[in-house]
Amino acid sequence: MRCDTCKGEELTVIKVARYSKPLVAAGYVLWILAVLAAIGAGVYMTRSDAAAEDPGARAVQNAVTKLEQINAVTPEMIKDFQDDGLISETSLSKLGSEDRTEVDKVLSDFRTGALTGTASGQPVWVFWGMVFVVCGAVFIVGLAITLRKEKLKCAKCGALIELDEG
Repeated sequence: MRCDTCKGEELTVIKVARYSKPLVAAGYVLWILAVLAAIGAGVYMTRSDAAAEDPGARAVQNAVTKLEQINAVTPEMIKDFQDDGLISETSLSKLGSEDRTEVDKVLSDFRTGALTGTASGQPVWVFWGMVFVVCGAVFIVGLAITLRKEKLKCAKCGALIELDEG
C-alpha cells in the first residue's frame, strides 16, 4: 500500500480515537464514574442494614406487632403464628367476629408481602439490581466512546490513511 499524498511506501499502523477529544474525555468520565458508582453501591449494599436484613423476618415481626395490638389474640396464637406463619383454625374460631376480621387482615397482609416494610412491598434488592444495571449501561456507553481504531500513517509526510478492513 502507498501513501496517496506523497506516494511513500513506509506506512505504520497507529491507533487513533474514533471521536473528538471532548467526546472521548466525556467517555472516560462516564465509564470511570460508572465503575466508582458500582463499587460504592456494592460497598454500601454489603455494609448497610437494609441489605443484611431479611424481608421475610421483618414481615413476621411486623405481623406479630400487629397481632399483639389485638386484645383477643393470645400469646399461644402469636407463638403458633411465629412457628409457621399460620394460626390454627381452632384458635381463630375462639375469636369474636370483629377480632377475627382484624386477624384475617393481618394474615392476608402478611401473605401478600404488604408487611415487609418497604414502600412497594418489594425487597430492597430490586433497587440495588437496578443500580448495577444502570452502571453497566453507562460503563458500556463510556467504553464504546473511548474505543480507538487503527489507521495507517505515512512516515514521510504524516498523512493518515484509512485501513481497509477486507
